[in-house]
Amino acid sequence: MKLYAKVKFKRERDAETLIKAFFKEFNPESGISLIGMEAEVEITFEKPPVEIIKALSCCQVLKFKYGKIEYCSGQETAECEETGQNNLENAESKHAEQKEEDDRGVETKSSKAKNKGDKTQKKKNSKSGSSAPTCIPELEELAKKSNSFEHFATLVAEWLNMGKRQEMFVNLVVASTEVKKISWKELEDVLKQKGITFTRCDQISISRKISTKLNKYSITALILMNRMSEYKEYPFHKNIKENPAEAKEEAKTSESILDVEGFKEILENVDKSHTTIEQRFQEVLDAMGLENKAVEEQKLILEITKQFIKNDEVTDIDSLLLLTDIPTEQRKEAQMIFAQFINKYAKTKVKVFSFLTDVKKNIMD
Repeated sequence: MKLYAKVKFKRERDAETLIKAFFKEFNPESGISLIGMEAEVEITFEKPPVEIIKALSCCQVLKFKYGKIEYCSGQETAECEETGQNNLENAESKHAEQKEEDDRGVETKSSKAKNKGDKTQKKKNSKSGSSAPTCIPELEELAKKSNSFEHFATLVAEWLNMGKRQEMFVNLVVASTEVKKISWKELEDVLKQKGITFTRCDQISISRKISTKLNKYSITALILMNRMSEYKEYPFHKNIKENPAEAKEEAKTSESILDVEGFKEILENVDKSHTTIEQRFQEVLDAMGLENKAVEEQKLILEITKQFIKNDEVTDIDSLLLLTDIPTEQRKEAQMIFAQFINKYAKTKVKVFSFLTDVKKNIMD
């Protein structure tokens, strides 16, 4: 594969960065030419030249060509809908997708992690079609520490030092399990459907952090998404139940709110003349003493409730929390606050998701 780019340096040190990257990933068939504050590079490669792409993305792109993708400052071809800056980041996904077509693996799902002790298995029809290492040991270790797929994605985000883009990274990982083929366009479309805005700055920043952390594996962002999507069916629940104390504690949370004395009367007294289910839920929560909670805690409980009402397809609390506007690092705390509110009223342990499900069934028309 070949990549051509003509760039203008924004700072003098950008020239030094590009030269170092060029020789770090040196290929005798590649070339580089520097004239003043401009440079032209033609790179021949088999796997994405991550360091060179990173160096080029720090510059002003004047011309760019990669396969059918072309960009010329001030004039774009019909085949290029993004800016030259974005095309540098898209080069890695284009390369992965081309390899995927060569292996006849288009629009197929990756193999799943079958059990806790197994290493994830590589398939030719992997969604990213990469030849990178099948197993990233750190992912396996983090999976063993996780109690859900979202928790796993969060731990990986922390390990990658995603910082303020941690929540966006988690959103991308979850989205990667909902597409037939992992590409930036597919992921962006899924996030857009969920009302999540994914910017090119997000893409570039996340890609750089992944390339930096996983440099020894030659892993790009899309390849990592593919590897992580394989853990969707990982038996995270065993990580919890292997601890007898936690398993015993979990068993205690199987009570139904409908068995609590007096609660059915609250449901029967709900005014169903209200036009929305949300108002009926509010009435139930008020009867349970919601106004006695701190204002911020009330907001968290109502946000979780609102998203539960809006999203009928959700089947578990982790997926529900992902849809809320609650920051990633506060979601588990929000779940705990809601659970404490329910349990204080019920005087027993009731799961938040079971509570929401039971209430909704009984206040519908």
